[in-house]
Amino acid sequence: MRAPSTWFSTELHGGRHTLHRRLRDLFAAPRRWGKLPLACALALVLFSTPLAACGPAAPAEEPPPALDLEDFQIRLSGEEDWTALAPLLPAPAAWAGQDLAGRDEAVTLSDSVLRFDPGLQGGFVDSEDGWLVFSSTQSLGPISDTCIYRTHDGGRTWAEAACLTGTGGSFWFSVNCAAFLDDDHAVLGTGLFTASPVFYTADGGDTWEQAALPYADLEAESLTLQDGRLLMTASRHGEDADGGPLLLQSEDQGATWTETASPAP
Repeated sequence: MRAPSTWFSTELHGGRHTLHRRLRDLFAAPRRWGKLPLACALALVLFSTPLAACGPAAPAEEPPPALDLEDFQIRLSGEEDWTALAPLLPAPAAWAGQDLAGRDEAVTLSDSVLRFDPGLQGGFVDSEDGWLVFSSTQSLGPISDTCIYRTHDGGRTWAEAACLTGTGGSFWFSVNCAAFLDDDHAVLGTGLFTASPVFYTADGGDTWEQAALPYADLEAESLTLQDGRLLMTASRHGEDADGGPLLLQSEDQGATWTETASPAP
C-alpha cells in the first residue's frame, strides 16, 4: 500500500540499501567535507561571541554635585539651579548647651554663620559621598571648634559626624586645608593659634587622631594628592625655624608624615 502523495512529498528510489547508504553519508558528511567547513564554523562562533556580548553601553557614572563654598551653595546632580547650603546643615550638637547669640535655639546653620569661617572646606569623593568641615568659635576670640559633616545621598541631607575641640593647650584657628581621599579617609590641617595639629580619620569622620609630624611647631598650608602621594606644604613657627617652606609626604593616608624635598620658593 502506497502512502498518499502531497506537495511536500519526496520520492525515494533504490530501496533499503540506498536508504542506508544515504543515511551513512549524511552522518559522515563533516568527515568527507574535510577541515575547511569545520574551520569556518569555528571562526563563525569565535567572531560572533564579541558581537553577541556587545549590547547597550553601560551608563556613565553620574558626576558629583558641585559645591560653591564662597556663596554657600550646592548644585545637586541632575539639577541646573543652585541650592542654599546652610539650611541643609544641622546646627552642631554642642550648640544646644551654648546660650550664645541664640545658638541653643538654632536648628540649622546660616550664611552669616558660615561667613565667619575663613577655612570652610568641603568636597565630594563620588556622586553620593561628600564631606564638609566648618569651624566656629565659642566667643569673639579665634579659638575654634571644628565640626565635620557627611552626606551619603549626593548632598541632599547632611549629618554631623564629629566635632574636634582643642584640649590640653592645643587650640587652633579654623582649618587651613583639607584632603578628602575617599569615603573613609580625610586629613585636616588647622591654622595656628596656640598649636596647629593635623588630624586624620580612617572611619568616615566618626573618630579623629592627631597625625605624627616631624616637628611640633608645624602649620600645614596645603594638602594635595599627587602621583599617588599625599603631600603637605607647611611652615614652622618655633624659635629654631628658618622661615622657609617645607614639603612633607604621607604614605599611610595622613597618619604619619616625613619631610621630603623642599618646594621651590
